[in-house]
Amino acid sequence: MKKSKINQELESIINLMGEQVSFVRNVKVKDEFLSEQVQGQVTDIVLSLDGNHQVSVEGGDFFLFSDLVEFQVLDSI
Repeated sequence: MKKSKINQELESIINLMGEQVSFVRNVKVKDEFLSEQVQGQVTDIVLSLDGNHQVSVEGGDFFLFSDLVEFQVLDSI
């Protein structure tokens, strides 16, 4: 059962490649948290054995999936 859940999670993440997405990430600056809205096409995905998968939008910085808030796949135009 656990193996099936892991396979489904990996398949869902892999299917994000090339999709337009939007999410919020919180950034700690000094002692304050700031929110940053990120939107664009998923260009890179890093799958990790420890489950800390990462995604890059438009070839920029990598973000841990676990840190993303309000993650959504946008409709294709």
